Amino acid sequence: MTATVQAYIEPVSTTDELQHPQAIRAWAEKMLKDRPQGDVPSDMAVGLFKGGGIEGVSSLKIGAFDGALADFAVWIRRGSWGSGYTGSYLGASGRGQAIGKPGRLVVRYSVSGGGCWDNSDRAYLVRQVEAAQREAKAIIASLPGFPAKSPSLQGGDG
Repeated sequence: MTATVQAYIEPVSTTDELQHPQAIRAWAEKMLKDRPQGDVPSDMAVGLFKGGGIEGVSSLKIGAFDGALADFAVWIRRGSWGSGYTGSYLGASGRGQAIGKPGRLVVRYSVSGGGCWDNSDRAYLVRQVEAAQREAKAIIASLPGFPAKSPSLQGGDG
């Protein structure tokens, strides 16, 4: 199993289309519908099927930030091809943005894993990926609200 969670703040230009929570929600809904490369396993030759997890668009509110998060369910790449067997590959992910005074908060997470050559551990792996997806969402939800004005490193008020 491998999992990553990323979060950073970037500046927002006046020409940026995603300056309001409603626009960010529309972006997240389009992202979910389009399923970009990287948000589902990529090898279509061996087929894909949904194995569980969380899928959909939800609100993302952290402190002064307001936006949306697109969650992609656990997708499984079937594990047999050619003359032999390969283990299943499982993956779940999420991408989100939220707008606030300091700029745009960008978040993403990715959870993946691979299984035994005969796929005998597939049910166990699905449960592990689902648990890791829930944990990644909890980590994002627990991010600090980032004050609009950062305190000075010299001990003053900024």
